[in-house]
Amino acid sequence: MEMQQTGNKKTLEKDVSSPLEGETNSAQTSSKDGLKGKWVALLLLIYLLYILLGGLAFHFIESPNEEVSVNNHGDWIEAFLGNHSCLSREELKNLTDVIIRAYDQGIVKTDNDTTSQTSNWDFSSSLFFSTVVVTTIGYGNIAPATVGGQIFLVFYATIGIPLFLLASGELGSKLNILNDKLSEKIGKKVPKAKYRSIVALLIVFAVGYAIFSLCAAAVFTTIESWSFRESVYYTFITLSTIGLGDYYPGFAAGGGTSTGVVFYRLFVTGWIICGLVWMASILSGISNLLSTVFYSKTAVGTMKT
Repeated sequence: MEMQQTGNKKTLEKDVSSPLEGETNSAQTSSKDGLKGKWVALLLLIYLLYILLGGLAFHFIESPNEEVSVNNHGDWIEAFLGNHSCLSREELKNLTDVIIRAYDQGIVKTDNDTTSQTSNWDFSSSLFFSTVVVTTIGYGNIAPATVGGQIFLVFYATIGIPLFLLASGELGSKLNILNDKLSEKIGKKVPKAKYRSIVALLIVFAVGYAIFSLCAAAVFTTIESWSFRESVYYTFITLSTIGLGDYYPGFAAGGGTSTGVVFYRLFVTGWIICGLVWMASILSGISNLLSTVFYSKTAVGTMKT
């Protein structure tokens, strides 16, 4: 009798399972089995349209400014040559080529003083560069200029990048455990699992954004010659590993002393490592939500067909 009641209870629980649970199970089954050809084509089409939209947006936003900058640069060269008749156009070109080559190696100099140049390859700078390499941020402002350095970089990154992914993945799993506990705590106020996951993700995002973006941006605004908006932009570009290189820490400004520079470099290195774990967790959560929605739609579409 007791076994029969238990069986009936299990049957009842199975019958009253929420639609979301069935939807999630269908999505998980679809994700394991893979998408059918037409859904893969649809996903690729959405991806290509998204890239096309981004290309059009950047084109119309940035092209006018680029045109103005090119014209201003040409006017400046003509004015400079007019005010310095002793300097030929070819000599000016040679000077700018030397400056650009130095800048490509991370050397920014406006005078002939060699003592004020902060080394790009002392230990703390090299440590920061190693962090940028294995995290795949790749600002591009500093790169090995020797054959030995370039060869070592290839082998170093080949091992270092998977090692970082493994370590950050483990740290991210610990953060996901906290997310699950948070979801359980808010479960009473938000009964639906679908919205519970979204609320938990928003809370983790808000707390992490305050720490790794806003607070970090306040530090960068104080030390670097950036506005707060530029600092917030830099935090996203870095922690998302986009690493455009238009903004990167100018360590020569790190407190005015060698000790200040070292501590600033260590701060940025620690911020990058911890912030990347948080950002990876957020992007993973968003990706999971999109996957759940997409796979559930494809599962429904497959059932109908």
